[in-house]
Amino acid sequence: MKELLLIIGSYIGILLLSFGVLNWLMGGKLMPFIKVKASRGKLILVNIRTLTHDYYKPGTIDENFLIFKDRKKEVRRISIEDNKCLFRASGVNNIVVDDEKNAIFSRNLSGVSGFDAIKYQLLYLRALYKPQLNNKQEKIMLFVLLGIGLAVIVVGFLVFKNGEAIKLLQSGTNGIVQVIS
Repeated sequence: MKELLLIIGSYIGILLLSFGVLNWLMGGKLMPFIKVKASRGKLILVNIRTLTHDYYKPGTIDENFLIFKDRKKEVRRISIEDNKCLFRASGVNNIVVDDEKNAIFSRNLSGVSGFDAIKYQLLYLRALYKPQLNNKQEKIMLFVLLGIGLAVIVVGFLVFKNGEAIKLLQSGTNGIVQVIS
C-alpha cells in the first residue's frame, strides 16, 4: 500500500512539474488559454503587449467594449469599433491590445487609436452608482428648503382657513380708501 501511494505521488509530482515547465515555456499563456477554452466561447484570450514582452489574460466583450483585468488587477474597458480586431487561433478567439496606449490592434497588427482605459472604467462605475449627499452644507440646505416648504404650506392653510376674516379686512380697507379719496 505504501509503495502504491509513493508511485501515485510520483506521477502527480511529475504532472505538476511538467505543467509548470510548460506554462513557463509558453510565457504564462497556458492558464489563461485553459480558462478561455473551458468557457466554451464566453471569454476571449487577450494578448497584452508591453514594451518588453507580452502577457495574456481572459477577457469578455460586452456592448462593444473589451473588458479585462491587467496585471495590477485593475479592470480595463476599451471600446471596440469593428470586428476586424478579433481573430481565431488555437481554437479560441483572440484579441491583441497595446498596454501603454490602451489601443486594440487590428488583424494586420496596426494600432487603432487608444485612450485611458482605467479612467474610462472608473467613470463608467461612477456613472452607475447613485450619488449621495456627503457634504454638510448640502444637508443643511436640504433642511432649510424643507423648512421653507413647510412654512409655505402652513401659511397657505391659515389663509384658506381664515378667508372670511381677510375678506372682511379687505372690505374695511376699501371703505377707508373711498372716504379718503
